[in-house]
Amino acid sequence: MHVLPQEEIDALLAAISGGTAESEDVIGIMDQKKIKIYDFKRPDKFMKEQIRTLSAIHEDYARLLATTISQPIRTLFDVHVASMDQLTFEEFIRSVPNPTTAVVFELKPLPGYGLLEIDPILSQCLVDRLTGGSGPSEPAHREHTELEQKVLTELVQKLLATLDGAWASVKPLRSRFVRLETNPMIAAIVAREEMVALVTLEVFIGEVTGMMNLCLPALTLAPILEELRLAFSAGQVSPQKETVGLDFYSDLKVLTQVYCPIQDLSFSEVLKLKEGVLVPIPDFHSLEAHWEAGGRHLALVDLETRKLIPDTHPVITRVAPTLPELDLSAVEVQEPIETASFEFLESVDPGYFLELLKMETPQTLALILASLHPSVAGPIWTQLEKELQKEVGQRISNLQSVSPRVLGLVASVLRKNLVEPDGSLPTRLGGKEFLETLKTQGGQK
Repeated sequence: MHVLPQEEIDALLAAISGGTAESEDVIGIMDQKKIKIYDFKRPDKFMKEQIRTLSAIHEDYARLLATTISQPIRTLFDVHVASMDQLTFEEFIRSVPNPTTAVVFELKPLPGYGLLEIDPILSQCLVDRLTGGSGPSEPAHREHTELEQKVLTELVQKLLATLDGAWASVKPLRSRFVRLETNPMIAAIVAREEMVALVTLEVFIGEVTGMMNLCLPALTLAPILEELRLAFSAGQVSPQKETVGLDFYSDLKVLTQVYCPIQDLSFSEVLKLKEGVLVPIPDFHSLEAHWEAGGRHLALVDLETRKLIPDTHPVITRVAPTLPELDLSAVEVQEPIETASFEFLESVDPGYFLELLKMETPQTLALILASLHPSVAGPIWTQLEKELQKEVGQRISNLQSVSPRVLGLVASVLRKNLVEPDGSLPTRLGGKEFLETLKTQGGQK
């Protein structure tokens, strides 16, 4: 590298100020010396190799999300990496709409936090589909209600768990949901001048298109930057990598379910189901149950011996032909999800109920009314405004399947907001009808 002596620098500055040297000459000198402009306010924290590794990891993440999220929303969740960049946290946060869905999470054992931002149009579509709809008719520019946040948080847990799987080949990480914010300014995870890696994912859900931004601060990734560089150099991460060995999955915990037939139940009996209710299983000792994972059939299970029935688990044998017979007696049984019960709404005043839910979407109202007995839902539905009543009615008629978990979450939020700590419901006093009766009794017109 050639360094100009002070005399030459002074002469050059004097020539420029005196007009004897053109600025083009200076630019030419800069080009000859290959001078690179450096912004001290935005110092690069990531090398090209590290950026490429991060990009490859999140391309895998996008492919995994397409499988993980499509099932709960009942349609194709098409996602791909749109861009990968490094910028200051302030530049990122200024580009985020307000309100939005900003998820703060940890990536253990790394320090600090990460931030997942979901486009409002996208998050509204996800909530609508999770509650049995086919997508919002007109996305509203507003914050999510408490009920919507509860439902959305359930899906966010899946988004974060899938992120762990994408990182596993480079650095085993364990993500943990911390909180969900609607104001991006409150979701400050680092100082504004700190550099972050920003992964932008473009998502398609039917005709709805939106963005998800994954913000990873340089301070959080600092302990593994060298590993990211080496992973790219060694070819450890590749966007074209489609399959991994069985050893990769050996310690991976997968939630599975065993389904067995029960006797026929009436609709009223189904509505009364709650934790602790015993459901008869006919002829238990001769039954076969279906063992599933992620909605995919794995095998048939003998309920009496609690073992797999031979030659009924093609998926397992195709992955590992020498896998020994599995004994389900030692399998850890997950605590049952609290059955959704809306019985407590039967004695709630319709006017008070609608006041509580005035900020909810037509799809949420449709889901709640469809969960009530018609004798209870009818008076509530008739008090809706005419246009809203029409849309809620259409959504009730087109209501699709909703997971028991989502129904349980909706019921729990309503119970928390309606039922007093002692189990009693609020009593409505007064009202227009009471006033008219009061006037009549008092002889006033």
